[in-house]
Amino acid sequence: MDSTRILLLISHTLATWGNALWSFAIGLYFVILLPGSLSLTAVYGLVLAVSVLLLGSTIGFWIDHTPRLKAARTALLVQNGSVVICAAVLIALLSFSAQWEAQGLHNLVIVFQVIVVLIADVASLAAESQRLILERDWIVVISGQDHADLARMNSLFKSIYLIAGIAAPFLVGSVMSLLSPLTAAVFLAAWNIVSLTIEYILLMLILKKVPQLSVPRSQERKISENTPLLHSEKVEEVAGSGDDNKEEPHQKNWFFASLEAWKIYFTHPVFPAGFGLACLYMTVLGFDSVTTGYMYSQGVPEWMLGATTGIGSIFGIIGATIFPCFRACLGLPLSAITGFALLNILTSGAIVASFLPGSPFEVYTGFIAPSNASTNSSAPSLPTLPIEENMSIGTFIVCLVVARTGLWIADLSVTQSMQETIQPELRGEINGVQSSVNHLMEVIKFGLVTALPKPPVFGYLIISSECFTVFGWVCASYFAWMTWRNSRRTKDFYQTIPGISAGITDEKSNKCGEIGIVIEVALPQDRARTVSGKKSAKNRTGDYGSYVGLQESDTTE
Repeated sequence: MDSTRILLLISHTLATWGNALWSFAIGLYFVILLPGSLSLTAVYGLVLAVSVLLLGSTIGFWIDHTPRLKAARTALLVQNGSVVICAAVLIALLSFSAQWEAQGLHNLVIVFQVIVVLIADVASLAAESQRLILERDWIVVISGQDHADLARMNSLFKSIYLIAGIAAPFLVGSVMSLLSPLTAAVFLAAWNIVSLTIEYILLMLILKKVPQLSVPRSQERKISENTPLLHSEKVEEVAGSGDDNKEEPHQKNWFFASLEAWKIYFTHPVFPAGFGLACLYMTVLGFDSVTTGYMYSQGVPEWMLGATTGIGSIFGIIGATIFPCFRACLGLPLSAITGFALLNILTSGAIVASFLPGSPFEVYTGFIAPSNASTNSSAPSLPTLPIEENMSIGTFIVCLVVARTGLWIADLSVTQSMQETIQPELRGEINGVQSSVNHLMEVIKFGLVTALPKPPVFGYLIISSECFTVFGWVCASYFAWMTWRNSRRTKDFYQTIPGISAGITDEKSNKCGEIGIVIEVALPQDRARTVSGKKSAKNRTGDYGSYVGLQESDTTE
């Protein structure tokens, strides 16, 4: 691994670690500021979901139409600066809120709480922007045409994310418990100031080492560095690039551009895979607050909840680690199908768990025996079986933990499919809309939980989650079929062009299912050349087409 990739990994580690620290800490602070109530937590979650849902495409448009370094620096400054300001407001609240309440300044306390929610929302939006910039654009440019290297980098990025999700809460919780919430706020502010400085320097170093990051997105080509383009009019006509690579005016209204981004997303060839991934966000079969609350209601002790989350992350790291092997053996489309299938098989065990002894699930049959009516009405909400004998919750936990392997195989497969398929000038917009759709699914999930909040009906939420997971697998399968169909069409198309040999082979024979082909071209002057034809969107509306990069080999007679 060269120095550029090491610098990128260090930058990503710092950013991910800071986000994990802040995400866990802000949830605790909302409870500390308003003891005995989850109102601030709920308001913050709602504000964040609505913000990303409405502004995701706008953020993506801004990323696509801003020079890479400027966009990365802006997102970095806003994210870390917002956390520092928010930490300062928290310090003021923790120090003076009791005094203000005693003086009858309750409205002032509310104003400061609202400020905390709004600034925390800005920090989260900036963190999302930073994630899109590094994970959806910079990493693709740095990896170039080496898709195996891109898979390894994606795997490392995801592993870092999962490790941070385990370690960061432990660190923040330890500081708050051993010292104080006030000290923890000071620590978070200091950490973000130091991290901001280091990450800023790393971005500058990476830019110097990778000149391609300075190239405007509209001028990028899917070819290797230092590979000359052949200016054959016939070949350019076959490529069909035309004016598609021209960058749109920056003065375009952001509102209408955001609406257009949604249209591009839904008509782009990668939409089935992206929407399938979004379906996985409409689930209570994860390790979020909903699932944790359900397990706690079934008598699972606190230490076991923490251990379950940690073990689930370990299985997630296993999935992220073996993803490059799956991609090398099966290709991206089949890897996605395999990941979704593994996830579906394991999470379906949660449905089985709903009917095992110890489950609180009450299936409505339309008839309730009179003799049991009083018993059911007075039944306690907590299970009567001890946790050691509760087969239902044990099966539920095991299925969820092991399913994390399939989840991250599917996630990384779809993510890399989007990285390889989306044109450089559309990466921000399409991935921004993808984030919006992900949060839309989360809003639907919380809406269903609000409608069915009791443990006895949690089984219906499990069944609904499994339905969305199955539909995600269907979408991934449809994307794989579309990829295969268009790959076959592209091969048949090039076989009709004079000068192209009949022998068309896969780009890499050991990577079946890749989105691409290699065609040997017999051109004059005995110069061996290769045409790499890959499926992409022909224009911004997402019509199917092909772009062609011409690569001249070094061997000439």
